Amino acid sequence: MGEKQKRGRNIMPKHVAVILDGNRRWAEKRGLGTSEGHEAGARRLMENAKDCFAMGTNTISLFAFSTENWERPEDEVKCLMALFEKYLASDMPYLRSDKIKISVIGNRTKLPESLLGLIEEVEEATKSYEGKNLIIAIDYSGRYDILQACKSLANKVKDGLIQVEDINEKAMEKELLTKCSEFPNPDLLIRTSGEQRISNFFLWQSAYTELYFPTVLWPDFGEAEYLEALTCDKGTYVVGEEETPKELQRELMPRHVAVIMDGNRRWAKQTGLLTSQGYEAGAKRLLEFADLCFKLGINTVSAFAFSTENWGRHKIEVKCLMYLFQRYLKSKIQFFQRKSEFLLSGILRRSLSLSSEQFTS
Repeated sequence: MGEKQKRGRNIMPKHVAVILDGNRRWAEKRGLGTSEGHEAGARRLMENAKDCFAMGTNTISLFAFSTENWERPEDEVKCLMALFEKYLASDMPYLRSDKIKISVIGNRTKLPESLLGLIEEVEEATKSYEGKNLIIAIDYSGRYDILQACKSLANKVKDGLIQVEDINEKAMEKELLTKCSEFPNPDLLIRTSGEQRISNFFLWQSAYTELYFPTVLWPDFGEAEYLEALTCDKGTYVVGEEETPKELQRELMPRHVAVIMDGNRRWAKQTGLLTSQGYEAGAKRLLEFADLCFKLGINTVSAFAFSTENWGRHKIEVKCLMYLFQRYLKSKIQFFQRKSEFLLSGILRRSLSLSSEQFTS
């Protein structure tokens, strides 16, 4: 990390979310059983939580068991449920002494009765604590979270408690399962093991979250690795990324690529050009990029072109962007016709999707 300094306590992330990935691979590398990998991961969980709280973080969210994890072998699922019970019970004295509020989020309908009872006991015992909140996501799905929030709002409208016009982002956030925290949206999301996706975790809450993807497996992720995450420059990181395969395999190409087009204004400033020239260069690059994607066999390209927040930019800048949208859509009709091949059923085989209330510079 060179001479980078640690973040001061006053700029520590208020909410850190972690996808605990790599327990099985960690065990396999050591010739151990899967259960031993999960046991090591469970021990690491509370150790890392203690480090986070000690550094001044208010909320820690741990993606411990996804809805999709029910599809794993029955013995493995039973092992995980038993570990949740074991560590919730054994860590109760620590939680009370350090006044840490525990919140377990997710769909509880499939959880064993014994675990469910323990969760309710721990939540009741710690509900009055403030300043430290440990959120454990068990049988959690970001899509489920959004869906249950929408259903709750719909029922409130149906019952006459609110009007449709009352539904906005704040109302939505009050229905999400992370409403248990003073800081519901993570500042930093860490996924261990090198996988570069958030796998249906905090889909709404992570809209502006910094993402960090170290290749270290979860049981090996300790204080030093956490400090590494905190001392990186702002942005999204892939740490220790393995070498990219030399030959692209068409059958393994992604079907849909989404792009946030960021940096047009900074590019213009660095090259001594006007902001409008930066956007012009960005628009040209977009079409070149889309053309390359289609040649590689990618079906759909989505471009985040202009966000709702972008309406707050200078009026001249917004007009420039609107003009560019019109100009390129009109002048590139032949490009779109050439690249977009329709089936007789009307299904678009190749499409360039522009989110037009969404151009980040």
